[in-house]
Amino acid sequence: MLIWGFGCWYYDKRSADFVPSNPLVWDSEELRQLCAGTPQPPSPNAHIGWDRCQQDMPREFNPFRPWLYSLDQMIPVVQLGQKRDWDPIRHEYQTSYPDLWFVIWTEIILSGALYIWIGASLGGLIKRD
Repeated sequence: MLIWGFGCWYYDKRSADFVPSNPLVWDSEELRQLCAGTPQPPSPNAHIGWDRCQQDMPREFNPFRPWLYSLDQMIPVVQLGQKRDWDPIRHEYQTSYPDLWFVIWTEIILSGALYIWIGASLGGLIKRD
């Protein structure tokens, strides 16, 4: 729960650093213009705050949910759709938070170690003596 809670908090703080991975969203000049808030469609390299305009997206679009993204990183077999539909990006930012990729991989590794420990405990490999 602690790993998941930290991931929820961290991804919520860094939600502007996630972009949709669906090419239908990226290729739509109308959606790019709507989310950028500019009168002209922005250039393909422009930073767009996709987290600000999720209510204007098509119905089939999976909005970014930090708590679900964190859970999706922790569960190795089940796909919740957040890892598939949202990608972290790197751009210049001025915060005291650790690097986004470091947090993602730390969450994956720690949850994997937790699953191995739980499996070993339930399987009888780890015993209290």
